[in-house]
Amino acid sequence: MSATVVEVDIPELAMATYAGYVIVMGESTSYHYGMLQANPEGFGPDDRIQLEAGALITASQYMESQKIRRTLVKVLKKIFSEVDVLVLAGPSLPFTAPPFETN
Repeated sequence: MSATVVEVDIPELAMATYAGYVIVMGESTSYHYGMLQANPEGFGPDDRIQLEAGALITASQYMESQKIRRTLVKVLKKIFSEVDVLVLAGPSLPFTAPPFETN
């Protein structure tokens, strides 16, 4: 059994993080909105801030993010018709992880 390594360029990934955040924050805020209005103290501060930020997402941002998502799905389906494994070299989060400290 052998493998051939090929380089694949996916420029559509540039907008994937933005689209993902807009979709997840918009949908989670939509789901939790009633409870957020009725009992904001029932959420931890970080969750409450994220949900409140999600309420600021516009319909046009959400629809554009869904368009980006559909485009990315189409691109990845095409890539996976040509390769079996995709290895992404680079950071998976848009920020540096905090240092690991031992006690």
